[in-house]
Amino acid sequence: MNEIVSAVLWPAEKIINHIIKTDTYVLNQIKPFAGKSLEIETHTPSFAVVVLFESDRISLSGMNAETLSLTPDAKVSGEAQSLMNMVTKNKSQAMANSQIAITGDAQFIQDLFQVLQSL
Repeated sequence: MNEIVSAVLWPAEKIINHIIKTDTYVLNQIKPFAGKSLEIETHTPSFAVVVLFESDRISLSGMNAETLSLTPDAKVSGEAQSLMNMVTKNKSQAMANSQIAITGDAQFIQDLFQVLQSL
């Protein structure tokens, strides 16, 4: 399963990094997250994605943080639909969802969420 997830993530990573490279607004928005990492874990379907932020790009991995020997700065987990709704639905209530668990640096998650909503 990890290989399939990684294969799907590769083009997404390329597209996101192309956007970052060509759009200075997006670049400036991700710069504060340089050196941070985020693990996103879904239960249905069951998989994990680790996002590594650099000053001018991101890296996506379909392996969980433990497999990567990484302690993520924050972790968000829940059902895939709940996680998607968090990003796409009502901005004021998105973080207040009992079906989503957030561990680690909550301020990092809040800041990242605000940036995603501004794009």
